[in-house]
Amino acid sequence: MLLLSIGLLGLGYLTLAWHIPMDPWTAGEAVNARTMPLVYGTLLCFTAFVLFWRTPASADGPDLGRLMRVAGVLLAAVSFVFVLNFLSLWIALALLIAALACWLGERRLHLILTLMISVPLIGWLGIEIVLGLHLPG
Repeated sequence: MLLLSIGLLGLGYLTLAWHIPMDPWTAGEAVNARTMPLVYGTLLCFTAFVLFWRTPASADGPDLGRLMRVAGVLLAAVSFVFVLNFLSLWIALALLIAALACWLGERRLHLILTLMISVPLIGWLGIEIVLGLHLPG
């Protein structure tokens, strides 16, 4: 059931990615605003399919703790998309990293703060400063 949900989430993500509006300058290029979301959605669907194919059926049922961890990660990913509407990409990314680190069991505050500051900062410097691409948000 969980793998089916992940696969459906991947299909929904692919559908939304396919409807990303394109500007006329980059619509005909091989790499554009849809490229990474389409790659991510395809990889998510492929991963769900491979895991479904390779995972043996368990007579005991799924492990509840494992299901909760996966459900929390999926909830964080969906929340990240909604938070993007209200905050900038880099702030939303910092919150996503902190939420995932806490949810997956990291308790060292200095490590969480280092990750949630350094990863968005490196992304901002690399994309917006070095490449000169302004990301809306």
